[in-house]
Amino acid sequence: MKTMIPSQRFLSRRRVLHLLCGLPAVLMACGNNHTGPQAPEINYGYDTCAHCGMVIVDTRYAAATTLKSGDVRKFDNVADMIAFHAEHPDQTVSAWWAHDYRSQQWIDALQSHYVLVQGKDTCSSLQKDIVAFGDATDGEAFATEHNETIKAWDKVRLAVYESEHQHAS
Repeated sequence: MKTMIPSQRFLSRRRVLHLLCGLPAVLMACGNNHTGPQAPEINYGYDTCAHCGMVIVDTRYAAATTLKSGDVRKFDNVADMIAFHAEHPDQTVSAWWAHDYRSQQWIDALQSHYVLVQGKDTCSSLQKDIVAFGDATDGEAFATEHNETIKAWDKVRLAVYESEHQHAS
């Protein structure tokens, strides 16, 4: 059995301690911290809507999807996003994105709260702006201000489908 001088044992423990302290940083740098698709970046004023071709200029209404292939589709509003994917069922979506009307941050479109308000400049057949909120309380307040009701994703999607169908007839 090898006899260690106290200073050698100290150095050995110190090295182990340094390695252990540095290990989490190495693992984080090497690992994938993301649990799913990341919100896309839109170059406002330049990127165009995948559905209608209009230039995307208003962050409050912008929407996007990330496809299973990793490709991104960008839209100037939620209605166009829904209509586009109804027309392109072959493009499998892995993440649906909307912008929170108040914070203008990306939010999960499937978990968002929506208010449909009479649109001024909307080009969708729905003729209403779809306003998204990540927080139900914000959505409720906005809905009350506009004499509307808050809706879940499935109700908004249905409204767009019905509108597109009526418009096509």
